[in-house]
Formats: sequence, C-alpha cells, structure tokens
Amino acid sequence: MTDLESLLRRATPEERDELLRCLAIQPLWRPDPQNLPQCAAYRSEATVVGFGGAAGGGKTDLALGCAVTRHRSVMICRQNGTELVGVVDRLSSILGSRDGWNGADRIWRFTRPDGVPVQIELGSLDRKSTRLN
Repeated sequence: MTDLESLLRRATPEERDELLRCLAIQPLWRPDPQNLPQCAAYRSEATVVGFGGAAGGGKTDLALGCAVTRHRSVMICRQNGTELVGVVDRLSSILGSRDGWNGADRIWRFTRPDGVPVQIELGSLDRKSTRLN
C-alpha cells in the first residue's frame, strides 16, 4: 500500500476530498448537494447506512458513488436482471467509458484516479430459486 493510499484510507470523507483537490485528482463522483439525505449517507462513517425511498431519490447513484470513491470490492444486486441496464449505463457515465466492463460475468474492474483497484459485481435474484445469478 502506498503512502497516499494509507493516508486516504485514514482520512474522513471531507479530508479525503480536500486532499484529492489539493493533488488535483478529482473524485469520480460526488453526492448531489441538493439531495441532503444522499449527502448525509455519503458522509456517514457508519458501518451500515439505511437509505430508502421512492424511485428517483438517488439510491442507485449513492451506491455507485460509494463504490467508485470508497470501496474496493462491491456487489450491487437488483431483483430483476433487466434493472441492471440502467446501473451499467450510469456507471459508464460516471467512469466516462465502459473500459473494464465484462458483460458476460457482470463485473466491472478499473483503477481509480488515486491508484486504487476496484471491482464492482452486478447481480440479480432469480425469483424461482431465490438464488443469486
């Protein structure tokens, strides 16, 4: 682990953003400043954060934002596989391309601007067997 990775790992979200700004490394995603629940959830240091609500409230964007800025290995599941199309589209928008996307395995691998490798796996639930696809 590099010194930068170690420092970023120990920093609060605000310190991390400021450090990245100072290094001219822009985070791939930031919460919508007008969506206060999304901002609070993103800045929370809790291990588990509950964030629900109606469609359009920023839940998927928050999950993807946390995946691309804070985590190394993530799994995002939807009830139906067809619902993943929008997730893939939004993630490609955040990352600026589909580089690293393996559609057959539904796994996205990339390296963040700060040098940290990330893997995001997309899954869905098969209603008949209730097992993860």
